[in-house]
This record gives sequence, structure tokens and C-alpha cells, in this order.
Amino acid sequence: MPAMLNAVLRTYAQRGYARAALDFESFNPEAAVFWSRYFQPICFSLMRVPES
Repeated sequence: MPAMLNAVLRTYAQRGYARAALDFESFNPEAAVFWSRYFQPICFSLMRVPES
């Protein structure tokens, strides 16, 4: 686990949090690969904003 992510999760645990969640853009394949290593999906959503 990357040091910064590990530090954040340790800090959350010290403050009494049992879980953490995050939001990332699934169309970014590098982000999807990275975050899915450390987090389990709890929600999938699709939002499209048409061009004006």
C-alpha cells in the first residue's frame, strides 16, 4: 500500500473510523486499477452531461 494512503487510513482508524470511501472516475483506467487494489466497490453510477 502506498505510504500516503496507509497514513490516511491509519489516521482514520486512530480517530475511530471503521471504514473509508472514495469516489473516482471509472473512465480513467489507471485510477480504476489503482483504487480497486485497495477498495471494494459499494456503488456504481453513470452520469452524462451533454455538451451545450
